[in-house]
Amino acid sequence: AAMSAPKLGSKLPMVTDAVLRKCDGLDGVMDQVLENPLRCKFDPAELQCKSGDDAACLNLNEVTALQKIYSGPRLKDGTQVFPGLPVGGESIPANWDLWIMSEKSLQAGMGEEFLRWMVYADPKWNKSQFDIDRDYAVAMERAAPIVDSDDPDLSGFLSKGGKLIIHQGWADAAVSPGSTLNYYNALRKKVGAVADEQVRLFMVPGMLHGSGGVQAPTYYDMLTELDHWVEGGPAPERVIASRYEKSEAFASADRGKALRTRPLCAWPQTAHYIGKGSIDDAANFNCK
Repeated sequence: AAMSAPKLGSKLPMVTDAVLRKCDGLDGVMDQVLENPLRCKFDPAELQCKSGDDAACLNLNEVTALQKIYSGPRLKDGTQVFPGLPVGGESIPANWDLWIMSEKSLQAGMGEEFLRWMVYADPKWNKSQFDIDRDYAVAMERAAPIVDSDDPDLSGFLSKGGKLIIHQGWADAAVSPGSTLNYYNALRKKVGAVADEQVRLFMVPGMLHGSGGVQAPTYYDMLTELDHWVEGGPAPERVIASRYEKSEAFASADRGKALRTRPLCAWPQTAHYIGKGSIDDAANFNCK
């Protein structure tokens, strides 16, 4: 969808600004980070040009491309193939621009290579031949039994007392956060009440693919949380994340001073500002 709107990339900051103006305060604080993008009811048609095209608005093709990115790919009969991307991460550097916004994006390259070799085993296959209805069905038949990792039946693991923490960034453009939510919901449906006792999901506002972000606190220690839980402590319900002076992904141990801390809340709870105190101190946020 993005490839059909070549100018869209330059307009993504405008889109993110519109999203934040509309939804940034839903958690009680204006901080340039969406706590829960699912609560943001943004339609890119709100930015559509009255006529023609302009740098300060979206033309019809760009609106359509964004709507497709947000809603996710579907078959001709409307069947959802995979969840779309949430709002809010459009213009974060090394995010949409890296993963989806050109013919040389990582998703385009990996998708083409996957279909060429793992599905069709044809060195001449290329993305110009792609047909979602045909190729999705073939991929599900030939490759899904080998590579898919979405089986929600963890009853064997959980019956032995296993503890599981799942965590992902809301701004991840590599793997849609919606797929993680779908898996978590499928797991709870499959195994029942034991999931509420032995599984926790933490969605990280503003975090990219495994780390990184801009204003968001995205450094946290889930391994220690899991260790405490396995050793007999309570299930984690609130994990503190920090943003440091040196905020680049995979920074050294010396990250400088913590500029902001926030609680990550066990889903479906999210963090909300209590209305007083520093917005950069996790102590001033409740999970609810």
